Amino acid sequence: MPAIPILTHPEAILTSIWYPRNANTVDELEALLGKYVPGAEALRTKLKKYDAAYKALTAENAALEKELNSASRESIQKKLEIQRKLSELDELRRTVDSIPDAVIREYTEQKYVHHGRMNQEI
Repeated sequence: MPAIPILTHPEAILTSIWYPRNANTVDELEALLGKYVPGAEALRTKLKKYDAAYKALTAENAALEKELNSASRESIQKKLEIQRKLSELDELRRTVDSIPDAVIREYTEQKYVHHGRMNQEI
């Protein structure tokens, strides 16, 4: 298979792809390419601008996601701490609820008697 030559001139490109039958056809194709090439260059310039904007927005999004993950991590830690404290509170309530009423009464009476003695001594 023969090597494909690298062509840069529009006329060379046209003659390598399609051999024109007359000069008018070549002129028409050159006019068409004359309109196409500036449009393609303008598109390339716009794409460069969009690419720069895309990269800037991507970097900004990455920073915002990092900030969100940090905030989410802190929020999760706070929620876990609250849940741990609620669990401790429930455990303390169960412990207090499991103390028999007789023990609570005895303790309350001793405390009252103890406070009564302190008040008499003062």
